[in-house]
Amino acid sequence: MAELQEELALGQRRGSALLRDAMSLVSDGVWSSPEADLAELFRSAGLRHVVYNAALVDGTGTFVSICDAWIDDVGLAVEVDSIEYHTTPEGFARTVRRNARYASLGVTFVPILPTDLGSRPNGVLAEVMQALAAASARPRPDVHVSADPRFSAGREGWRWGA
Repeated sequence: MAELQEELALGQRRGSALLRDAMSLVSDGVWSSPEADLAELFRSAGLRHVVYNAALVDGTGTFVSICDAWIDDVGLAVEVDSIEYHTTPEGFARTVRRNARYASLGVTFVPILPTDLGSRPNGVLAEVMQALAAASARPRPDVHVSADPRFSAGREGWRWGA
């Protein structure tokens, strides 16, 4: 990644805007097109301090989730739940278990359909802002971003289980 960023920095700017935008999103932790749409929506709204694809742990260090977007100062999770990853029997079970972990720890979370990011971005933003207000009105849950490499979101099998 660093080599590609260096090459991009040294290369010609003309014709590289899309690649520069994509590299910026990837360096922010964005891994998919719907997450990129979410990140752009948040940027346009002035939402700051969002961690994308954050590995979350509770106060004891127990894994909670890889969160698509985590607003750490209030402990708000935003999840883009696509049909591709969440409607198989295994994917649905993982999603329900993830949501139960959030609820058991007092994490306010907003599930978003990827299609809503394109068809109703203002509605998505309004829902996130309402959840942000709700999260701000309660004590912050004891959930934090972890740098532990064991909690990686390699989509090839969730090593930590559902």
